[in-house]
Amino acid sequence: MKKIRFLAAIFVLFLFLPLSVPLAQDEFEEEALFRFEEYVVTAAKYKQKISESPSTITVITEEDIKHSGATNLGDLLRMVPGYEVMELSPSDHEIGARGENKPVSNGILTMVNGRSIYLDFWGMVLWDYIDVPLESIKRIELIRGPGSPLYGANAFHGVVNIITKGPEDFQHADLSFTGGELDTYIGTAIHSGKYGDLGYLLSAGWDQTSHWEGEGISRKYPRGRASLIYNLGNDSKITFEGGATGGESEVFHNVIGLVDAEGASYNLMLDYQSPKFYLRTFWNGLDVAELYCDADDMVPKGGFPPDLNIDIASNYYFKKYLSANTFDVESQYIFDIGRMNSIVVGADFRYNTIDSDLVVEEYRTQDLYAGYLQHEFRFRDILTSFLGVRYDKHPLVKDVLSPRGSLIISAFQPHIFRLSVGRAFRTPSFMESYVDMFAPVVLISDPEEHIGRIYGKGNEELKSEKLTSYEIGYQTKLLDKIQFNLNLFYNQISKLIALKAEDFELEFPLDIIIKYSNRYNRAALGGEADVNYFITEWLKGFLSYAFTKVKDTDTDKVIKTAPKHKIYGGLRLIMRNGLSSELSVHYVSKAFLPPLLTIEEPIEANLVELGEVDSYTIVNLRVGYKFLNDQIEVAASAFNLLEDKHREYPLTEEIGRKIVGTVSCSF
Repeated sequence: MKKIRFLAAIFVLFLFLPLSVPLAQDEFEEEALFRFEEYVVTAAKYKQKISESPSTITVITEEDIKHSGATNLGDLLRMVPGYEVMELSPSDHEIGARGENKPVSNGILTMVNGRSIYLDFWGMVLWDYIDVPLESIKRIELIRGPGSPLYGANAFHGVVNIITKGPEDFQHADLSFTGGELDTYIGTAIHSGKYGDLGYLLSAGWDQTSHWEGEGISRKYPRGRASLIYNLGNDSKITFEGGATGGESEVFHNVIGLVDAEGASYNLMLDYQSPKFYLRTFWNGLDVAELYCDADDMVPKGGFPPDLNIDIASNYYFKKYLSANTFDVESQYIFDIGRMNSIVVGADFRYNTIDSDLVVEEYRTQDLYAGYLQHEFRFRDILTSFLGVRYDKHPLVKDVLSPRGSLIISAFQPHIFRLSVGRAFRTPSFMESYVDMFAPVVLISDPEEHIGRIYGKGNEELKSEKLTSYEIGYQTKLLDKIQFNLNLFYNQISKLIALKAEDFELEFPLDIIIKYSNRYNRAALGGEADVNYFITEWLKGFLSYAFTKVKDTDTDKVIKTAPKHKIYGGLRLIMRNGLSSELSVHYVSKAFLPPLLTIEEPIEANLVELGEVDSYTIVNLRVGYKFLNDQIEVAASAFNLLEDKHREYPLTEEIGRKIVGTVSCSF
């Protein structure tokens, strides 16, 4: 009750801040119009109005990023309806969509300026170790639903494209520093300039934070990026950019446990863009000198059924190395046939190399080929249709076809309807196909006696995970102030990959083999609704709601691994005297996570019981003030202001409140 009264008081104070100097009316109208007529590039792989997108898409703008007060991408993406954010530690956020999220979440293809940053070895994205500072992000475009028809493997539940600012978006130099609780220190320096048609952008920074519980640094690394952009005229340009991060980090793996890593990642990209054609090639490199996890931090430690009287040896530690490289070349061309038809043709080649003692034979390579075709038909301003298909060739799962069709009905302006059906797939990662590791097992009654091993094994016979999605979308604008979106979906998901224990005999020496296999078939239905209300020229309100229900289609049982309800809402105030403030509330209902592994023989028992994750409410508040002709801003941000302590995964840290301050300047 006290929390409810406190929250109500915050809203009242927020609404009655001094309102003597609001935004100019023309600025307000331009912002509202921009939101309704926004252009995106991710949904169809070329520039189009968001109202004409064949996919469900959300855009996070640089204003959204700044006023949110978020210090990492995980907390920022909590505002997206239908996206699932799970914080495992201050340095490890996992992100999924529409009912699917877990440690080592692998269903969202993520890109920076079109360059994939999906790690083919783990089958995941390291969201907290991207070399792009939040200050240099111009916009983030997020697709919900299958993206494989254009983007191929791993664009399973969605696609995230982080689009960075160019030299024209900065003054000569920009500096920012954030510091506060949990030993949070985030510093960024950006320098840009132009010489005729050549522009450049340099950024460097430092990112550090500590644990919610206990002592020690959870994340500590420097980062840097550089870009050269040459404008060729006629909306054509060549971009050469690269970045690097390095240092210490911690990642929670749902099978191994809390893994410490020390290493670095690198990337280079050369990109030619014109209105009808692009050619892009890039390299991603990852060198981890040491992956370390001792027995106390391993997931199975203490998780065996008591009747077995066994456990992981206390003196065991997991120590491995990893070096991975990805080389990619992709190209696309758009043919216009008259005024009503466009055909998009594209091709992609990807080459992976892995060198690690985590996998069989240690050094492996992988060749991936793909081609896609999409037809767009436009009938005046009444109807638009998209039909497309992509072909992917993988050395283990062979050939995969990913079709998609969308119909957009815009005859009843300002009401727009969209019907779409599409298929996506996710190929097994190197880890799932080739992992080969073990841990010694001892008797609990005699911990000095090694009586066997527990093995983690990959499976080269795995099939691709597949998803077929059916969607209905609706969007409208009302009174030139309200933007409303509603999306309903039904997903059929098959061949989900998970670990399975092979049958074993309860005799010594004891060998327990845990192997990846295609285990589950599921169905998910739900919907997302969101509204942006430009209440006045100085005040904006936003509210979204997402509902998801998942069931196992083999047993017809409801799967409660995903929260059923998620609500996000708030108010944003921006005034001409430099004062700004944003208050947001994020509610997530409870979920129940099943055991990581079920042992059926010789005893029916669960290995590593997980259980329920309670519902939680996160209240965030940011207050900022600009001065000296908007060149300097000071701000204070509170994450989880009401300190609703909670866990978002049963085996990880309890999340509390964090307050930080930020100073930024441009000159």
